[in-house]
Amino acid sequence: MVRGGNAGASLGARSTPTSLRKARWRSFGARCCVCQVADQPDPVAAWRAHSEAQKRVIDFLSRHAVRSVRFVDPTLCGGRWTVTDLTVGLTDRPAWVGAAAVTPRGVQFLPNMPTEEVFSTPHRQRTQGWVRVTKVGLPVHARGQRHLRALCGR
Repeated sequence: MVRGGNAGASLGARSTPTSLRKARWRSFGARCCVCQVADQPDPVAAWRAHSEAQKRVIDFLSRHAVRSVRFVDPTLCGGRWTVTDLTVGLTDRPAWVGAAAVTPRGVQFLPNMPTEEVFSTPHRQRTQGWVRVTKVGLPVHARGQRHLRALCGR
Protein backbone atom coordinates (compact mmCIF):
# COMPACT_ATOMS: atom_id res chain seq x y z
CA MET A 1 0.00 0.00 0.00
CA VAL A 2 1.30 3.47 -0.89
CA ARG A 3 0.87 6.03 1.88
CA GLY A 4 0.75 9.77 1.65
CA GLY A 5 1.13 12.09 -1.31
CA ASN A 6 0.04 11.31 -4.83
CA ALA A 7 0.22 7.54 -5.17
CA GLY A 8 0.29 7.81 -8.95
CA ALA A 9 3.23 10.22 -9.00
CA SER A 10 5.74 8.05 -7.17
CA LEU A 11 5.94 4.91 -5.12
CA GLY A 12 7.04 5.68 -1.59
CA ALA A 13 9.28 3.72 0.72
CA ARG A 14 6.23 2.15 2.39
CA SER A 15 5.03 0.47 -0.78
CA THR A 16 4.47 -3.25 -0.50
CA PRO A 17 6.04 -5.63 -3.03
CA THR A 18 2.56 -6.41 -4.36
CA SER A 19 1.71 -2.75 -4.94
CA LEU A 20 5.07 -2.20 -6.65
CA ARG A 21 4.46 -5.16 -8.98
CA LYS A 22 0.97 -3.89 -9.82
CA ALA A 23 2.24 -0.37 -10.49
CA ARG A 24 5.05 -1.67 -12.70
CA TRP A 25 2.58 -3.87 -14.59
CA ARG A 26 0.23 -0.89 -15.15
CA SER A 27 3.18 1.20 -16.37
CA PHE A 28 4.29 -1.60 -18.70
CA GLY A 29 0.74 -1.98 -20.01
CA ALA A 30 0.48 1.74 -20.69
CA ARG A 31 3.76 1.71 -22.64
CA CYS A 32 2.55 -1.30 -24.65
CA CYS A 33 -0.64 0.55 -25.55
CA VAL A 34 1.42 3.44 -26.91
CA CYS A 35 3.75 1.12 -28.87
CA GLN A 36 0.80 -0.75 -30.35
CA VAL A 37 -1.03 2.56 -31.06
CA ALA A 38 -3.92 1.20 -28.98
CA ASP A 39 -4.12 4.65 -27.39
CA GLN A 40 -5.17 6.19 -30.74
CA PRO A 41 -8.82 6.88 -31.56
CA ASP A 42 -8.66 4.35 -34.42
CA PRO A 43 -5.73 1.93 -33.92
CA VAL A 44 -6.55 -0.03 -37.08
CA ALA A 45 -6.39 3.13 -39.20
CA ALA A 46 -3.13 4.13 -37.46
CA TRP A 47 -1.53 0.75 -38.33
CA ARG A 48 -2.77 0.99 -41.92
CA ALA A 49 -1.20 4.44 -42.22
CA HIS A 50 2.04 3.11 -40.72
CA SER A 51 2.05 0.19 -43.15
CA GLU A 52 1.49 2.56 -46.08
CA ALA A 53 4.41 4.74 -44.92
CA GLN A 54 6.64 1.64 -44.82
CA LYS A 55 5.46 0.71 -48.32
CA ARG A 56 6.60 4.14 -49.57
CA VAL A 57 10.06 3.54 -48.03
CA ILE A 58 10.26 0.11 -49.68
CA ASP A 59 9.20 1.57 -53.03
CA PHE A 60 11.86 4.30 -52.70
CA LEU A 61 14.63 1.79 -51.93
CA SER A 62 13.59 -0.40 -54.86
CA ARG A 63 13.17 2.50 -57.29
CA HIS A 64 16.63 3.90 -56.44
CA ALA A 65 18.32 0.50 -56.76
CA VAL A 66 19.93 0.58 -53.31
CA ARG A 67 22.59 -2.16 -53.35
CA SER A 68 24.22 -1.71 -49.94
CA VAL A 69 23.46 -0.38 -46.49
CA ARG A 70 26.10 1.32 -44.36
CA PHE A 71 26.01 1.47 -40.56
CA VAL A 72 28.29 4.07 -38.95
CA ASP A 73 28.80 5.01 -35.32
CA PRO A 74 30.89 8.20 -35.53
CA THR A 75 32.32 7.75 -32.03
CA LEU A 76 36.10 7.64 -32.30
CA CYS A 77 37.98 4.77 -30.75
CA GLY A 78 41.31 5.99 -29.41
CA GLY A 79 41.02 8.98 -31.76
CA ARG A 80 41.93 6.76 -34.72
CA TRP A 81 38.86 5.01 -36.18
CA THR A 82 35.15 4.87 -35.73
CA VAL A 83 33.76 2.24 -33.42
CA THR A 84 31.40 0.87 -36.09
CA ASP A 85 31.70 1.30 -39.84
CA LEU A 86 30.01 -1.61 -41.57
CA THR A 87 28.74 -1.84 -45.13
CA VAL A 88 26.39 -4.71 -45.90
CA GLY A 89 26.21 -5.44 -49.61
CA LEU A 90 22.99 -6.83 -51.00
CA THR A 91 22.26 -9.45 -53.63
CA ASP A 92 22.16 -8.48 -57.30
CA ARG A 93 18.39 -8.11 -57.17
CA PRO A 94 17.57 -7.29 -53.54
CA ALA A 95 14.05 -7.81 -52.30
CA TRP A 96 12.83 -5.14 -49.88
CA VAL A 97 10.15 -6.25 -47.44
CA GLY A 98 8.29 -4.47 -44.64
CA ALA A 99 6.03 -5.52 -41.83
CA ALA A 100 2.93 -6.25 -43.90
CA ALA A 101 2.23 -9.77 -45.12
CA VAL A 102 -0.59 -11.27 -47.16
CA THR A 103 -2.38 -14.56 -46.56
CA PRO A 104 -2.98 -17.01 -49.45
CA ARG A 105 -6.52 -15.61 -49.58
CA GLY A 106 -5.25 -12.07 -50.06
CA VAL A 107 -5.86 -10.70 -46.56
CA GLN A 108 -3.19 -8.22 -45.48
CA PHE A 109 -1.96 -8.42 -41.88
CA LEU A 110 0.92 -7.32 -39.66
CA PRO A 111 2.49 -10.41 -38.05
CA ASN A 112 5.04 -8.48 -35.98
CA MET A 113 3.84 -5.42 -34.10
CA PRO A 114 5.20 -2.93 -33.34
CA THR A 115 7.69 -2.74 -36.14
CA GLU A 116 9.77 -0.09 -37.83
CA GLU A 117 11.93 -2.54 -39.74
CA VAL A 118 12.41 -2.88 -43.46
CA PHE A 119 14.24 -6.04 -44.51
CA SER A 120 16.35 -6.96 -47.52
CA THR A 121 18.55 -9.72 -48.85
CA PRO A 122 22.22 -9.40 -47.86
CA HIS A 123 24.92 -11.11 -49.86
CA ARG A 124 27.19 -13.25 -47.70
CA GLN A 125 30.40 -12.10 -49.44
CA ARG A 126 29.64 -8.39 -49.73
CA THR A 127 30.04 -7.27 -46.14
CA GLN A 128 32.98 -5.07 -45.26
CA GLY A 129 34.01 -3.11 -42.21
CA TRP A 130 33.94 -3.55 -38.48
CA VAL A 131 31.51 -3.33 -35.60
CA ARG A 132 31.80 -2.76 -31.90
CA VAL A 133 30.11 -5.49 -29.92
CA THR A 134 29.20 -5.37 -26.25
CA LYS A 135 29.20 -9.12 -25.65
CA VAL A 136 32.66 -10.57 -25.23
CA GLY A 137 33.39 -13.47 -27.54
CA LEU A 138 30.68 -12.66 -30.09
CA PRO A 139 31.90 -13.76 -33.53
CA VAL A 140 31.73 -11.20 -36.32
CA HIS A 141 31.64 -12.23 -39.97
CA ALA A 142 33.07 -9.98 -42.68
CA ARG A 143 33.87 -10.75 -46.31
CA GLY A 144 32.55 -14.25 -45.76
CA GLN A 145 35.21 -14.90 -43.10
CA ARG A 146 34.80 -15.24 -39.35
CA HIS A 147 36.62 -12.61 -37.34
CA LEU A 148 36.87 -11.78 -33.68
CA ARG A 149 38.35 -8.48 -32.65
CA ALA A 150 37.91 -6.27 -29.60
CA LEU A 151 37.99 -2.53 -30.12
CA CYS A 152 39.39 -0.23 -27.43
CA GLY A 153 38.95 -2.88 -24.77
CA ARG A 154 35.21 -2.23 -24.58
